[in-house]
Amino acid sequence: MSIEPNQPMLKVVLDTNVIVSGLNFPTSIPAKILLLVASGEVANFTSRHIVNETRRILMDKFSWKHERVEAAEVWLKTFSKSVNPQRHISVIVDDPDNRMGGIIMAESEIPTSGDIVIKPSHRAFFVHYVAMFLVFVGPRLNPEVGLPVWLGTLLGLIVLAAVIYQKFGQEYRVTSRGVVRAWRWPSPRQHEIVWENLDEVLVLRGLTQTVLQVGNLAFRDKAGGPEMFWYGLLNPKEVKALIDGKRP
Repeated sequence: MSIEPNQPMLKVVLDTNVIVSGLNFPTSIPAKILLLVASGEVANFTSRHIVNETRRILMDKFSWKHERVEAAEVWLKTFSKSVNPQRHISVIVDDPDNRMGGIIMAESEIPTSGDIVIKPSHRAFFVHYVAMFLVFVGPRLNPEVGLPVWLGTLLGLIVLAAVIYQKFGQEYRVTSRGVVRAWRWPSPRQHEIVWENLDEVLVLRGLTQTVLQVGNLAFRDKAGGPEMFWYGLLNPKEVKALIDGKRP
């Protein structure tokens, strides 16, 4: 179970037309849709077929170079959930991309568990998205900025790697024993504070985070252990209320 806004998150499968238009025309409606996906407002599901078709169109119709196509693929895979559709809907004869099949598989692959699992929100990395956009697109739109395209691409990939590590390399859990912060990389480990040792839980966020409705939680350990921090939470006050409600 993941902590989401009060209303269910919209789940979509963006076809290649939307993806390609959004990547090539920054002020278009498809570009705004991609920003919603990157910010976590919309959950996008993609497949190997959609990724390959996007690569082909970017190279054949828009003459994108290999490194730009690779960066676009990394972006798409980072901010989307990949599915492998097995069921096909033959009545939709005008849908060669099999987008409906992707939606069916996406719904069936959403995991559930006895613990409450909370992951950092895409929205918490808004500043990183802006930085990636500037270094990826800036040198291409205005070569006079003095930043070589290759260097902008490299810097963008470094920022992207940092986002991937923070967003997908850890998760937070509320269990029957207490609260846990778990890391996947570089080696699996976790920090746990059991309920009987859990002291004060503090909400920490600045002005920008308040505007974006994200923030952090700090957990104090009565037993004298190190503080635990949960970063990049959507609606942190609601998460705190949930934790307080789970205390024995």
